[in-house]
Amino acid sequence: MGSQHIKLLIKATSSFLFALLLWEVILRNLVESSPGIREHPLLGNIRKSGRLLHTREGMARMQLNSLGMRHSEIQAKQPDEYRILVLGDSYTMATQIADRETFTALTESILMQTNLNSGRQIQVINAGKEGASPANYLYAGNFYNSKVQPDSVVVQLTPSDFSMQLSDPAEEFYLTTRSGQYRLVYNQSFGSSDPLASTLMGHFPQLEALRQLSVLRVGGRQAQHFFAATAQGIVPIARADDTQTQPKKNLALSPEEKALLDWTVQRFSQTFPNLVFVYIPAINYQDYISGRLADRTKLSENAVRNLLIEEYLEEKAAAYQIPMVNMRSDFVAFYRDRKTVLQGFNNTQPGLGHLNAAGHALVAEKLANFYTQAGL
Repeated sequence: MGSQHIKLLIKATSSFLFALLLWEVILRNLVESSPGIREHPLLGNIRKSGRLLHTREGMARMQLNSLGMRHSEIQAKQPDEYRILVLGDSYTMATQIADRETFTALTESILMQTNLNSGRQIQVINAGKEGASPANYLYAGNFYNSKVQPDSVVVQLTPSDFSMQLSDPAEEFYLTTRSGQYRLVYNQSFGSSDPLASTLMGHFPQLEALRQLSVLRVGGRQAQHFFAATAQGIVPIARADDTQTQPKKNLALSPEEKALLDWTVQRFSQTFPNLVFVYIPAINYQDYISGRLADRTKLSENAVRNLLIEEYLEEKAAAYQIPMVNMRSDFVAFYRDRKTVLQGFNNTQPGLGHLNAAGHALVAEKLANFYTQAGL
């Protein structure tokens, strides 16, 4: 190879590396940054401690501790301290909004104000994890109790916790049954959410440090979405009032589904102290506007199933004396009064996705009110 070719190669390589570096700076500051992922023997794949920037839905910067929690490092508990541990999925972790706007931070602020003259310190610990389910929380129950030493535990739930994730072997944690006995399973072969980085690391493990690059994470997801859309055809996002499907008049939870939910609630009651459920319902506000809710035969199959799960969960929570803070009536009342939804952001479709700041404020108000009435 001549010297001219070598110079061109060096110039091309330098230009590529400069462009890659430039994109990395842009992505880390405007699109996404992450401290990376590590494996914990009980919590599964968790984010490393450090700063995280999220902009795909809403926009927020946050600080994560060494357990991947959106909270400062867990310190030794003080004698005058009352600790509330909040377990949940992405609705609790809430990467869409700022630290101070999450319902965990707001609940702590409200309770600190109400206890201002008592000298008692209130700490609400956000242990939310994206994609988590009751199987996660129960598998690590003893660890949470030992590490955090909570006086009370809040478990945030959604319909999908019981209709999709709980017994799905493709999930990171799931429930399985053998000879009528339930067992919690940690799926250690659970896949990464960064497909491009995972592929590269599989072929070149010596490049593990490159997993921290935002270019690989963002580019990998975009490539995955592109090829999926090309193979299957692009499906438009449904509007909230376009989600109706053929109704099922005799839809009901199966005995197996009821047994699974019953076991889960009972296990929660046995695992965590002073347990409280916070339920984030799936709501199609058009069902309320149109009056369809009065006749379930007019609802979509998915809407009916969500209601059945919600009602059975309330029944079992009452049976095991677990307070359940159900946000349905509050969300609907807010929508009727303000004519605005509690989900969606200025870079997403209103009414879909995770709770926005107003939604978190409403959850915090009701949860703080529960603890105040309970004597905290």
